[in-house]
Amino acid sequence: MKRTALIASIPLLLLVGCGDKSPPRAVIADSPEVVHTPIPEPIKRVPVEPFDSKASSIDSSFKGHVCSDIMQALQIRKLSKDQYETSKDYAKRLQELSKQKYFDELKLGDTLAFWEPKDGTSSYDADKGVLSFTPPYLSSNFKIGDGVEMLTPNVMSSSERTYEGSNAFGVKRSVKSSHQQVCVVSFTNFKYGSNASSQPFKIKLPPQDARALHGKIRTFYLGVLAHPYLAAYSEYQKPEINNPIEKMVEGTSLLVKVQQVWIVNGDTGEVLSKRTFK
Repeated sequence: MKRTALIASIPLLLLVGCGDKSPPRAVIADSPEVVHTPIPEPIKRVPVEPFDSKASSIDSSFKGHVCSDIMQALQIRKLSKDQYETSKDYAKRLQELSKQKYFDELKLGDTLAFWEPKDGTSSYDADKGVLSFTPPYLSSNFKIGDGVEMLTPNVMSSSERTYEGSNAFGVKRSVKSSHQQVCVVSFTNFKYGSNASSQPFKIKLPPQDARALHGKIRTFYLGVLAHPYLAAYSEYQKPEINNPIEKMVEGTSLLVKVQQVWIVNGDTGEVLSKRTFK
């Protein structure tokens, strides 16, 4: 068996003067300087709490609840109906689950707030002192019964590759392929194409305030989780000769019933306007 010599981290003893009659003496070699790097304190994560739908302002740094965090917390819960479970027993179990916290301080019926990072459009009437703001139009590639509108996907992971593809006639193209794993907030009460989420808000503001607000408005969608809470999401774009791009998106849709839409000053956190939905 091959053995590997171990060098102990103790001062090295060198024997010198072996040729004369004086007794050997020990010489201690210099030890390397040890640098102690301080261990940083762990970052304290702020517990996730229900959103206060009655507030008149929010923390300007608040970017909304995180879709992927909530989705992952829900996935470890048994939220779907078992085939051996009666509807009555299932309803009773869901009622019990709704009393429990599934993620930090959150319960199933609590209000959540989601920020749409896309910009809306605005115009200002100086004579009337009215700012018109239209929230960003939401997208939809997800179907659950009728189409529903959804926020910009929260990309959890992504990868890209390039390969050579060809059509039925043998025409070849270099195809750029991408794959994303996402979490998507989908609104069950905003039907795709209805524009329910994109009606303009009318906000009374003096000219100087409207000018300072330009490009700083944020849109938040407030709502509660809607049964069955989670659904599979997928999207595929097939590469073509004139557009050799392949896009594969897979993940989970977080189902939310919208209750309010807020228009917020991104600098100060002041809530400029609220709209309620049923």
